[in-house]
Amino acid sequence: LRSKYKKRMRTVRRQHYYEVEGKHRLQEISNKLHDPTYDFSKDGSLPSNAFLEPTNPNAVFPQHTKPKIIDFRSQKIAGSGFASVGNFRKMMSSTAKKSKYQTIIKTPEEVEAERI
Repeated sequence: LRSKYKKRMRTVRRQHYYEVEGKHRLQEISNKLHDPTYDFSKDGSLPSNAFLEPTNPNAVFPQHTKPKIIDFRSQKIAGSGFASVGNFRKMMSSTAKKSKYQTIIKTPEEVEAERI
């Protein structure tokens, strides 16, 4: 991508998707992999069509599945405020470059102790 803003927004969208759907989907896959009694033929196969087999009691009328709509509007995404243009993104990591002008904060008691 050309702009830093678009890169940050892509990252925020990816994190939002992971929070909304990705965790749940990953947990389902993990449960299937760890279950020794899991049978893919039951889960992966489609039920029989009721239009083609009207006498079958297990047949189901096919339905359209509703699309899962994820809201990617900025006000609905948790970290979108940090992705805007022109704002300061504070570096909280320990490997971030520190300022060479560190402020020395002294309490009033320490200032009095230095005078004496």
